[in-house]
Parts: sequence; C-alpha cells; structure tokens
Amino acid sequence: MIDVRLAAPAAAGWGALVLALPHPAALPMIAGVAAVGSCVLLVGRRLGLVAVMLGVVAALAGSAWIRLPSPESLPNTSTAVVGEVVGLPDPRTGTLTLSISRVGAQEPAHPLRTLVLGAEPGAAWPTAGDTVAVTGRLSEFTPGDPHALALRPSSPVEVVRPASGLGGWAADLRDGFARTTAGLPGDGGDLLPGLTLGDTARVSADLDQAMKRSSLAHLTAVSGANCAVVVAVTLMLAAALGVPRLVRYGAAALVLGGFVVLVTPEPSVQRAAVMALAGLALTAWGRPVRGLPLVSLAVVVLLLSDPWLARSFGFALSVLATAGLVVLTGPLSLVLARVVPSPIAVALAVPIAAQLACQPLLLLLDPGVPLVGIPANVLAEPAAPVATVLGLVACLLGPVWPAAAVAVSHAAGLPSTWIAAVARFAAGVPGARLEWGAGALAVGVAALVVLLAAAAVLAPSHRRARRVATSALLALLVPLAATTAGGTLGRRATLPADWQIAQCDVGQGDAVLVRSAGRVALVDTGDDAALLATCLQSFGIGRIDLLVLTHFDADHVGASGSLAGRVETVLVGPGGGDVVPALRARAVVAATPGASTRLGDARLTMLWPPDGTTPGNEASVVLSVSCASVCAPAQLTAVLLGDLGEREQARLRGRTDFGPVDVVKVSHHGSRDQSPSLYQELRPRIALIGVGADNTYGHPVAQTVDLLQSVGAAVVRSDEDGTVALARDSDGGIAVWRAGARVTAGAPRLDPGLAEPVAAPGRSTRPGTDRPEERHGSANRGQGDEGRPDRPGRMGRHSSGARDPGLGARAVSRRPVRPAAARPACRRRPSARGPRSLGRPVRPR
Repeated sequence: MIDVRLAAPAAAGWGALVLALPHPAALPMIAGVAAVGSCVLLVGRRLGLVAVMLGVVAALAGSAWIRLPSPESLPNTSTAVVGEVVGLPDPRTGTLTLSISRVGAQEPAHPLRTLVLGAEPGAAWPTAGDTVAVTGRLSEFTPGDPHALALRPSSPVEVVRPASGLGGWAADLRDGFARTTAGLPGDGGDLLPGLTLGDTARVSADLDQAMKRSSLAHLTAVSGANCAVVVAVTLMLAAALGVPRLVRYGAAALVLGGFVVLVTPEPSVQRAAVMALAGLALTAWGRPVRGLPLVSLAVVVLLLSDPWLARSFGFALSVLATAGLVVLTGPLSLVLARVVPSPIAVALAVPIAAQLACQPLLLLLDPGVPLVGIPANVLAEPAAPVATVLGLVACLLGPVWPAAAVAVSHAAGLPSTWIAAVARFAAGVPGARLEWGAGALAVGVAALVVLLAAAAVLAPSHRRARRVATSALLALLVPLAATTAGGTLGRRATLPADWQIAQCDVGQGDAVLVRSAGRVALVDTGDDAALLATCLQSFGIGRIDLLVLTHFDADHVGASGSLAGRVETVLVGPGGGDVVPALRARAVVAATPGASTRLGDARLTMLWPPDGTTPGNEASVVLSVSCASVCAPAQLTAVLLGDLGEREQARLRGRTDFGPVDVVKVSHHGSRDQSPSLYQELRPRIALIGVGADNTYGHPVAQTVDLLQSVGAAVVRSDEDGTVALARDSDGGIAVWRAGARVTAGAPRLDPGLAEPVAAPGRSTRPGTDRPEERHGSANRGQGDEGRPDRPGRMGRHSSGARDPGLGARAVSRRPVRPAAARPACRRRPSARGPRSLGRPVRPR
C-alpha cells in the first residue's frame, strides 16, 4: 500500500504555489484561508489529512508571500547590486544566478534569487560561491518564474570576494579537475566533467543534442544517483574499516555535504541531499525508510526555503522521476520478470518508471517522445556510476597526486566515451522520435496513459482493477498509436517529392531550406536544435551542402552547433565569434555583394551587406535564388531578406534591379520595419514568415500582413501553418504543403535555467546597431515590446507548445497558388496577436 500521508499535503502545497505564484496578490489570502481551515478541522478532530494539507498550503503560501520582492523597493534606473553566485555560471551564454544581498545602498529582507542575462566577465569569470558586483537594471520576472528578479547588466561582472572556506576548496577542486580532464580525447573527455560534477561547459552542441534526443541528458545533471553513489561508497568504506554504525552515518552525511558544495546546490541536488540526510537519520534511529514519504518531505522542506522552486522544471523533473522510481520500479520489475529474466526486468523497469513519471511534463519542453530512450538508458546507465566514482577519485587526487589523477581520469574516460557513443548512435536511429504534440490535449492524453499504466502495474494481479486498467490502457494506446503513426506516414506521403523551398517551424526564429538537383542549402537555423533536427529529419536531410548564417542573433544561429560535422560550406556575414569554427565545415566563405554560387540547377546570389557594414540586423546576408544558366523552367525564384530593416531595404532596392519573384522570406518575422516599395517591386506570390505563436513581440504585425496581401502575396506563417514546403505544379502555380501549427514562441516555462543562450557569440553590442524593441538574440533579447522582461528562450531548451488541439502536425494536400486567384485575407487569431511592436511604422503606399 502506498503511503500518501505526507505525499498528499506536499502535492497540495506544491500545486497551490504553482497556481498562486503567477498571481502574487492572492498569496496572503490563500495563506490565511488555508490556515483558518486547518485550525478549524484540527480543533474538530475531523479530516486530519485534509487539515494537514491545508496547513502545508498555508505555510508555503505564507513563505512565498514573505519573500516576494516589493516593486517599490526596486530602483527604476541602472543600479549596482552585490550577490553570491549560485550554481555554475555558463560563460558561453553569459547567464548566471545570483542570490542578491545588496541593491544599491539597501539590503533586502531576504536574499533574492536573480537571473543575470547576457553578462560579460570582468578580470575573471566568476564561479559558484564568489561574491560579485554588477551594474544593471533590475526588473521583476514574469510572475511565477523560478527567479524573483532579472538583471540586464550594463557593466562587466566583477568578482568582489572569491569563494572562501569550503566554497573556495570546492572551486579549486573544480578548476583542477577541468585541467586534469582537458587532455582527454574525444567525446568521453568532454562528457566526464558533466557526469562527475555536472559541469557541461565543454559538451559540444551536437553531443548535447544527441544526449537529449536519446534521453540521456539526465546523466550530466547531478542528482539522486550521484548522491546515492557517494553515500553508498562512504558507508561501504567505513564498514570495511570497522567504523561504528552511528559514526558511519555521520561520516556519510559530512561527505554528502561536501559533495553538494562541490557540485553546487542545484534543485535536483538539493532534493537528493535532503532525502539522503533524512534517510540516514531514520536508519540511524532504527526507523523504516520509505521512498515516497522521503520525496514528499524533501518537497515541503525545499519549497519552504525557496518557494520559486515550485515552478522550476529541473526541480519538478527530479521529483517526478524519483517518485516514479520509488513507486513503480518494484511492481514494474515483477510484471516484466514474467517475460524476461529478473536482472533484465530490473534494468528495464528503472528507465520505464522514470520515463512514465516525467513524460507529460517533458512534452512541455519537447513535443515528442524518444522511442530509443529506454534501450539507450539500459545500455548507458551501468557505465554512469563507474564514470562518476572514478571521476570523483581523479578530482580529489588532483591537488595531492596529479599523475595519479591523470591516470584515473583516463580510466574514467572509457565509460564516459561509451555513454557518448550510445547517445550518438541512439540519436541517429531512424524513427527514434515519435511526434506527440505539446498542447493541453496532448499533455492530458499523456497523463491519462501514465495513470492507467500505473494503475495496471500497482493493482494486485488477482484484482479486477488491474484487468480494467489494462483494458482501458490498450483501448487508448491502440487507436492513439495508429493515429500518430498514420499522421506521420500521411505527412511523409503527401510531402511533394519535388519541393524546392521549405520553411522549418522553429518557433520565433528563421530556418529556410533551398533544394535543387539533390543539393541542399539551409539559411539560418533558429535557436532550437530539437525542432531543427525534427524538420531536417522530416525532409530526409542528413548532409547540408551550404549553410548560410545571415547574422548572429540567437534566433537565427542558436541551433547551428547541432550541425557540427554535417556542413560542407558556411556562408557568413560580418561577425561570427565562436559559432563558425564549432561547425567544423570544410570551407567558410564571407558574403560579398554580387558574388554567386551554384546549388544544383539554382543560382544563389548575395545581394547584401556592403563592405564595412556593422554586425547586426543591418548586416543580414540577403540572398536571391534564381535559375542557373541551364535549369528547368520550373525553378522557383526567391529573395531571402534575413532581418534587414526598412532603411537597409530601401538601400538594397537602390543597389539592385528586382523583378517579380515567386517567394520572399519576409524580414524580421513580419515586424513593422519594412519597406513597402521593396515588396511592391518584388511582388511575391508567396510570403514566408518564420514566427512563433503567441510571441510577445506581436509578430507579424497587421500592417505588414496587409502590405504583403496588397502586393498579391499569399502569406504563409509558421505559427499557423507549421513547417511548409513549396514546389512548382504542372500548371505553373506554386503547390504549398503545410504540416500544421505546432510551436509556440514564449510558451509558459517553468525554469529559465534550462533555456538556450539568450545571445549568440558575435552579436552586436554597439549601442544603436538595432532597434531594442524588436531585437532578437542580442543584448535586449527577452524584452517584450513594452520593455517588460520576457522569459528567456531555450538552448535548450524547449519552449514548445501546441496551438492545434490535434496530436502533432497535420498534412495538407498540395494546392496551387496563382497570382490571379483571389485569396481571402490571412486573419490572425486573437490569441496570436500579442502586444504590438513599437518599431517604425510602414510608410503609406
């Protein structure tokens, strides 16, 4: 029988915080009502479990209310703040979390967890435990985010006081381990610091993507498994040395505390540490240890100390996975043992239990189910504790015996290399991913599947409940599998074999494919590697002949790292930073106006930028696609405008003679910043707009849509049409294949810490190089049109969500689009309007 006496109150309090934090004004009322209700029930000695639930809700709501920052206390100008770095900062993205202890001359009543976006290092990049000072503008995060404040710095981050004591010791160990493993070859050496200490700074974008697609990314997030290994090894060594029982438990607690400081107290580590300490205390006291009550205790304790964890994806996934393991692993292994040997049954039960518990929530991050996740975990999991233990030994040996540390790290690199090889192989298996969807209906169906599966596993085998649950599960899964598989096959069957231009649905970003005579060019990548990979897989593209990076904002190049080793030639404009070398392309070509290159039967001509253009939107590479000297007359012509603004578009029109084209990739996601005269000269038949649904920029704005329709263009938007493919039909029209809307830009996220970088290396930082109200991926990325902070984008990380109530994208048959045919106005759904952009208005015709 499952003990829910603590689980029910913990779930009630957690749920109350999830719902209440977006509405902070309701917190005192919730706390008061819950406290009164709890007291009434306790006095009446009735409904004791409900009374406890109300008491936990009151305590958590009260804790959150006390810790809420006061808007009146926040300065409305740039100010200096001082705080301690929490967790490991990411120098690649300039993102770090601070626990602020001073704002200007004031000290807040409680340290405020603050996310610093786009920071630049001072003399040295800080590490966990350092006290730093930085000047910038503070703003409240969107209510409900797992950080109290956001800080956009206007000065480099300066280390005021390095970590000292235990924190300084941990920082020295981490630095030493990074140097020790720097010489390890291949993926194993890059992955080992992540497996050991959770430090993924050296993991390449393509390896990171492979780990995610194979459901192995959790191995590089230090959590319960690592803590369990540390405690178990300590207890075994103490027992072998004949240490008394109570001293053993005390030593294990001390070692665990040191390990938490070493790996930094991330949410999953905090949860595991609280559970381990409670388990050690109960064991030393001679009391039974039960998994679910320990998980529940950890949830209540941590939410009391930091209520914002309630909406952290990392914390939620850690708790759900652990709950799934402690509740489902045993019964599931018994069920599986009927068909496979017991050791294999246990090996399968562990990843299945964790996957079942987490999958509904994972759909909010990635609207797909990894079919290779379970076998990949079965193959990789046994190597993880070996790599962890050997890595820790090497880390501890580094300061006292460097030669031995190097030898042990090489040994640890072997299991680490195996894990990386499994991840890459599993991620490359055809059909490794099942498109599911991320809307409310998709998540609800996934949750129903999980509940029925849990009921079928947990119900006694002789009871009718198991038969009913199993029958209901099969009745749900069989048509669901048929529908999902049929939809996938249908989309592939209806995809035109002769498509020439495709726009990938990558949310609020651009990724356009051009194909001719079997050769493929990709213009920009968006900033979501998973969505880009899904698009390329759906078109059967493995190798890219030409990658064009129009400019280096994150929403155009953020996912480029996932293409490392798959690109022949890269064409770039001004800037680039570390993005281009990481691609490992055979050739890199700088964009030069007037230069052209062949792509099969098509010719790609570079029209912009002129020499000396400052990196940024105004330096976007503009391409025209036309027929080469010898090609079929069915070749589609196109102009791809990147993020070029109105002023630059007018200059481009003055430099180039344009005629009517078949397709135009609309600049800057359909913002206001357009030149009507340019579009009137182009007179496109199809206008492609790469935009995420419900984006906070209000893209595309109504004026731009009206402008495009006024020149005779059929507007094709990724927020409404999803991924699209264009081909010439037999009558000279353009056949449009639509996959259906799927990706939401700025969908509700629980944890910005899982996000992708907010800016790509090489972005323009010169003031005035872009319009801040419409900039993506630059220093102001994340600002809504009214200047309020928006949730950062994902590197992941994913902000996906479905607007379509169906499960996944839909296939729409090809239909011709001709310039003479009347076409109804492309109406924007009210939910997709968002706030209007504040860019320059479109000039009247």
